Amino acid sequence: MTFEDRKYGPDFEPMLEICLRKNLDPTIICESSGTQAEDAKVMSKYYNNLQTEGTCGK
Repeated sequence: MTFEDRKYGPDFEPMLEICLRKNLDPTIICESSGTQAEDAKVMSKYYNNLQTEGTCGK
């Protein structure tokens, strides 16, 4: 399963938003089948954008 597979979930965005809002500093391990690096980069980019934009009510 990879981020391209939309049939299964949950989506990662709400989890990252909560982590930022609650000032958590978790280690998140991406285990996407064959696309670990690419999917981890997507999560990292999303999280960094949230931090930059300040859109999580922090």
